[in-house]
Amino acid sequence: MMSNHQTCTSNINLSVLIRITKIRVWKIDSHEEDNNKFSLLATLPTLSDRALKLLNPKNQVKIRRHKKCTWVHHVDAVSALALSSDDSLLYSVSWDRTLKIWRTTDFKCLESVGNAHDDAINALALSNDGDVYTGSADKTIKVWRKNSGETKHSLVSTLDKHKSGVNALALSMDGSVFVLCGSADKTVRIWRGVDRCYSCLAVLEGHNGPVKCLTAGSDGYNPSDATSMYFIFSGSLDCDIKVWQIFVPLF
Repeated sequence: MMSNHQTCTSNINLSVLIRITKIRVWKIDSHEEDNNKFSLLATLPTLSDRALKLLNPKNQVKIRRHKKCTWVHHVDAVSALALSSDDSLLYSVSWDRTLKIWRTTDFKCLESVGNAHDDAINALALSNDGDVYTGSADKTIKVWRKNSGETKHSLVSTLDKHKSGVNALALSMDGSVFVLCGSADKTVRIWRGVDRCYSCLAVLEGHNGPVKCLTAGSDGYNPSDATSMYFIFSGSLDCDIKVWQIFVPLF
């Protein structure tokens, strides 16, 4: 099955409301027989994280002409969240064009990639090997990676074949077969990535509105023609959900 690691663990639910600039962490009490109980664990950035950053002027970033805040803050709507495969890290993106990484043990913000895109970031996906994919209203998908021994993520590739903003992303389990992306140009594009080189395999056309969400599942491998078959599900502002069947050659 495909995964974008945006499904939370069984006892933590992470939610964001449009135009809300904070992330709230909820604990689910699964011991209740009839109904799960939800309790608020934390709001990110936490008060302690903010207080520590305020002590050092170097942690201040300019967000408007006469206003500054610490780099741990999102200053516009948080648009997408994703958990690492081991649930140790939470990734968030925002219309403020930043990518942030949080540690889930104490909810501390470890890193912020400022101006990651030239416009609002709408989508986020993680591969099992740790690569981070961000999709933006600037019509691009960017791939970020933190190499061994490094403390910060760096840009390793930019996918820029879109005619409109990127709204949704989904990956294969290892991130090597393809990247799916839904766009405001009403299309779904399928990408293959090998050794940091990405090529667009196909463009799926048929929606009458911007594509806002995607997911996909594998239907197995066909040894006779060395292909894998996938089902792709796309949701659009045209109020339709479309199901696509594609065959991807394994070369």
